[in-house]
Amino acid sequence: VVGVAKYLPAHAGLNLLMEVKNLSVIQKNPKRPLVVIIGGAKISTKTPVIKQYLPKAKHVLLGGGVVTNLLRASGCKVGSSMVDEAGVRAAKQLLKYFGKKICKPVDLVIGDTKTFRKVKTVNIDEACSVLCQKGRAIYDIGPETVKEYKKRLQGAKTIIWNGPLGLVEVLAFSRATNEIALAMARSRAKTYVGGGETLMVVNRLGLTQKFTFVSTGGGAMLKFLEGKKLPGLKILLKK
Repeated sequence: VVGVAKYLPAHAGLNLLMEVKNLSVIQKNPKRPLVVIIGGAKISTKTPVIKQYLPKAKHVLLGGGVVTNLLRASGCKVGSSMVDEAGVRAAKQLLKYFGKKICKPVDLVIGDTKTFRKVKTVNIDEACSVLCQKGRAIYDIGPETVKEYKKRLQGAKTIIWNGPLGLVEVLAFSRATNEIALAMARSRAKTYVGGGETLMVVNRLGLTQKFTFVSTGGGAMLKFLEGKKLPGLKILLKK
């Protein structure tokens, strides 16, 4: 990122300038009420951003492996779902907000880990502490949770979204992500989207032009929103 720029003239391109301009707005002073949606597989990379926005956001909506690790940290058995010790440790930092500012899912969609079949929607309260058995995994948030999340989007002036809410590569588990994308596209709020898989869904649905800003920065978007100094930007500022 910085090797060539140390020795040759370097300038920010138009895309980079747009990234910095738009992400600076939501990093420093987003219009409120603010709703933050975080999904994807690794909670360890998302926890710092979630913590950064908890004081600013009215609601934080979670999906994907992020919410699975949080459920495991809260004592639920999640079968063969994508969890790891580092993820559970990271999730424990957020437990005191779970069910409060961080909205707790009402239901989840589970399926067989080998075939992705035998798809079933499970109500979290009715399932008690055993959400699924080994050989089955959580692959999406359920329809009642989607309804609840959509309600939380109403009235927002800014919505930030990074990471899919389910396993979007499999049609049966892409419903929540698709519905939230469509709800954001219809919203009057300022809408900001990032993350490779999230962009894949947005492009597939033909919604790219419906959002205020679509970031192509990937993990760098999260680091920027977290408030970290990025080496590529740091060296350009010296030029």
